Amino acid sequence: MGEDCLATVGCFKAMGVKIAGLDGEKLTIEGVGLEGLKESADILDAGNSGTTTRLLLGILAGQPFSSILTGMIP
Repeated sequence: MGEDCLATVGCFKAMGVKIAGLDGEKLTIEGVGLEGLKESADILDAGNSGTTTRLLLGILAGQPFSSILTGMIP
């Protein structure tokens, strides 16, 4: 699994999404619904993934909690 995918997985896990199977061939994601995300206790790290950043900004904009998103500049 690539670094961009792992950054996305890490951010969603930090917001309470259950994700299993990272060490195998099958990834299982248990959705939490439109209003099921939780505020992360830590800063969300998108790594070097522009896609993760764009996806999260759109999703986080509609959430009733605050988030801090960081990433690396290549």
